[in-house]
Amino acid sequence: MPVKLCGAVLDISEKQFLLNELKNLTKNLQKKVDKEVKKNQEQTMHIFQQSRLAQMGEMISMIAHQWRQPLSSISAISSTLTLDLMTKNYNEEFFASRIADINELSQHLSETINDFRNFFKQEQEKVKTTFSTVLSECLTIIGPTLKSNNINLIKNINKDPILNTYHNEIKQVVLNIIKNSEDAIKENKIENPQISVNIFQKNDFIIMQIEDNAGGIPEQVISNK
Repeated sequence: MPVKLCGAVLDISEKQFLLNELKNLTKNLQKKVDKEVKKNQEQTMHIFQQSRLAQMGEMISMIAHQWRQPLSSISAISSTLTLDLMTKNYNEEFFASRIADINELSQHLSETINDFRNFFKQEQEKVKTTFSTVLSECLTIIGPTLKSNNINLIKNINKDPILNTYHNEIKQVVLNIIKNSEDAIKENKIENPQISVNIFQKNDFIIMQIEDNAGGIPEQVISNK
């Protein structure tokens, strides 16, 4: 009987040892998992920040294109008025007209900033809009850069019914696609570059189709979609 009791004690001790080892392994594994998860989160955040910076750079570039002409006009008007004052060739009616032009150009610059600010607002509710409205607002932002790069944008609108959707989110998608087309056209140095936007209805769906003549997406990129 004592021998059997001793065997039972040894058996329980061995099981307890294995149980403790299992707990330690589980604990260490959990630490490794937590470490890797944290590492992946940091890498994801880093990539997200880089993407945001790149997007901000593109936005600043588009703002610069929209501001360049109005600022140039304001500078030219200012120089003209300054010269008139210096030469005492002052005409009150002309002066007032030029000041009004400066105010109008300044208002345009202010509206441009509002366009960009509103563009990235997060919407909580769906609103009624159309694809042509979305496209028009996108071209308000990216249109000047397309024009400066001599890229012809062709619009073909077959049907354009009212949609109930997240307006700003669609604008961001459309803007990104057009911007990607612009980048591809510039990178491939396409002659007679163009981007076409087709809006039409197919069965129960309203479709916006965006195409360019930059040569298409490489197969190795398409396989990663």
